[in-house]
Amino acid sequence: MSGEDWKKTLPFKQHWLLYLIFKIAVLALAGYISWRVLQVFEFV
Repeated sequence: MSGEDWKKTLPFKQHWLLYLIFKIAVLALAGYISWRVLQVFEFV
């Protein structure tokens, strides 16, 4: 995969930067939820 090829494989036609921000936000939320769950069970 070179240059712009990966942008053509995106699941929707919006700007790729929005998709990247969306993915980062989902990962951050999942990480935060995991951290809170671990704190509840006192693993951290």
